[in-house]
Amino acid sequence: MLEEKEFKRKVILVSAATSPEEKEDLEEHTQELGRLANTLNMEVLDNFMVFLRKITPATFIGEGKVQEIKRAIQRTGAKMVIVDNDLKGSQERNLEQEWDVNVTTRTGIILEIFSRHARTKEAKTQVELARLEYLSTRLVGRWDHLSRQAGATGVRAGMGEKQVEIDRRLVDDRIANLKDKLQEIEKQKDVRSQHRKDEIQVAIVGYTNAGKSTLMKALTDAEVLVENQLFATLDTTVRKCEIDENHKILLSDTVGFIRKLPHRLVASFKSTLKEAREADLILKIADISSEYRFDHLKTVNKILKELDAHKIPSFYIFNKIDKCDKEEFKKVRHEYPDAIFISSLKKMGIRKLKDELLQFLKEREIRIKLSIPAEAMKSVVELRKHSQVIEKEKYRDGEAHIDLVCYENLWNKLRPRLSDRIKIKSREKVLEDN
Repeated sequence: MLEEKEFKRKVILVSAATSPEEKEDLEEHTQELGRLANTLNMEVLDNFMVFLRKITPATFIGEGKVQEIKRAIQRTGAKMVIVDNDLKGSQERNLEQEWDVNVTTRTGIILEIFSRHARTKEAKTQVELARLEYLSTRLVGRWDHLSRQAGATGVRAGMGEKQVEIDRRLVDDRIANLKDKLQEIEKQKDVRSQHRKDEIQVAIVGYTNAGKSTLMKALTDAEVLVENQLFATLDTTVRKCEIDENHKILLSDTVGFIRKLPHRLVASFKSTLKEAREADLILKIADISSEYRFDHLKTVNKILKELDAHKIPSFYIFNKIDKCDKEEFKKVRHEYPDAIFISSLKKMGIRKLKDELLQFLKEREIRIKLSIPAEAMKSVVELRKHSQVIEKEKYRDGEAHIDLVCYENLWNKLRPRLSDRIKIKSREKVLEDN
């Protein structure tokens, strides 16, 4: 018997546009759907790009195209059709009956990739929740395994209760259970991450396979999973990053984004994407060698808006400059003159990125001179922990006099925790904002 990685399921792709705007992007969407299929070790035998003047309620695409694809299935021996568009459960079933092969959608494929790549308890719970919410609209004829579970758990159909109603009840119960689990996991994460709130947090976000994990490795020398495939990692990785002797940040690498990312996945992964929502700075990374780099950044910005993280300060970073020719580089630089251009793999431009990060940090620093009475000396320990002391504190008249540099947002959090007997002698910005 062949191992799963050696087996390639033969598939046909179908992408449909329902407006002139969608028609312009049809080829790109089809290519991306093919990459998603390849990530699951599928072999694409043929693809169909269709422009629909109107949607056929029963099958989404028209009868003529249905029959054309049926002939292609018979000719190629394909075992599955992947439709780039969202289909109703009834439309999937009608197409399966007509074509006599499995039919799934882009959403179904992304969910399958996430399911295979989930490693931690949190990721597995999030993916299962998203899959169940997606499949709950496709109950009829797809839930034989649930009926077996129903018998095993003692669930019995009431008078006139249909099997699909039992299945729906089981699915709803499981969804509720998974949501409770995620809430508990999020509470545990909040407790563990409380200490991070006193540090500057920077989140790396970007289209899947833009090089986020490679950038994380280049900035921190951390051992993180780096693979050339879509959605290689689902769990947020957080590492300390030293910018210089006096400036450090917490750097987080989040799950990759993609066009048409299922809303259920965005909702399920909101706790994982919390690092982006709570960041002080977001690094938006794009693959400069991709002809769709600008569209990818639009997708990133769209999802950040859905997460209510679009107002957080950000840098645009174009990665993989070692794979980009000079003319394309000039085009991107003209469009994004303030962007940072790097190759994470070759470590090109990393010093420039660190300089920009250092400038960002210094613009948020304030210099404060304090006098601390003897009875409030415990505060000195707290101040030393969270700030840079310019010179060792001096003691006069029973008070410690301290000159320190601290991030302004951190000082605003620290001040209420310190003794109210501390006197602020002076406070000023270290650098003026640009």
